[in-house]
Amino acid sequence: MLAMTGAPIRAFVCLREGLDCPRSGPGLRYLGFIWGPEEAVRNLYHDQSFANRILALTPTEAQMDVVLRNRFTMAKLGWQPRWFNPDLEKWLHRLKLPALVIWGDDDKIMPPANAALWCERLPHARLVMVDKCGHLPHVEQTAIVAGQILDFLEGVV
Repeated sequence: MLAMTGAPIRAFVCLREGLDCPRSGPGLRYLGFIWGPEEAVRNLYHDQSFANRILALTPTEAQMDVVLRNRFTMAKLGWQPRWFNPDLEKWLHRLKLPALVIWGDDDKIMPPANAALWCERLPHARLVMVDKCGHLPHVEQTAIVAGQILDFLEGVV
């Protein structure tokens, strides 16, 4: 079983666990290491109140180090360039596990139009587009996402 919530690093890990394939998907992009810190946070959310709460926090020196290391890691794992690898499409059909693809309809990091492509290429995929949601549907619409995951798991267990 494969469940992806749209977060690029999790999608990367899920795909690597499901099959031996390149690091990214059809037309994926992640510019979190190019945008400034505020823009990177704001582009994660449809509902800017989430971004406002995060931006209102004053991170410690240790937290800033973690953020910086995470951004370097994202750049290292994802830049091929810009999370795009045209070879992935020819590998996705090999994944034989059921897949749940959950995508925010206002995702500024991975365009919502790509959700349909993922489902076309994954042979046993189910797509859930979450309304009024950005790149982190599990954060912005927790109850909806949790319900969809539970429904998905009931169907595959």
